[in-house]
Amino acid sequence: MKEIYRSFVGKLDVDNQTGYVIYELKDFYQIEFLSVWSDAKEDKVRIRKEFLKQSDFSDLGKISDLQMDIENGCGDYGQCYFNDKWYGYETIRKIQNKHDDNNWKRHVFR
Repeated sequence: MKEIYRSFVGKLDVDNQTGYVIYELKDFYQIEFLSVWSDAKEDKVRIRKEFLKQSDFSDLGKISDLQMDIENGCGDYGQCYFNDKWYGYETIRKIQNKHDDNNWKRHVFR
């Protein structure tokens, strides 16, 4: 996994409290969201390369929209990380359909 983009320079601090880092994988860009306010090791997503161009790396709105679509099972755009495991579209949809509930995370336990 190779870091290819960082939304901030240096370290996060009082003047720069949040940011994200993008890593390149074979078929995905893995995006890890960081904050000085939490140690959120689970706040990451993998987006398929065909849905996120390198010119969009600085577009937090586009990244956030894709993240929400992935987490809500709205399309096969990538994977989200939850409870120490990666979940893709098919798995999310199976859980949603099995429980007849779009909030699939409430049905996943460690």
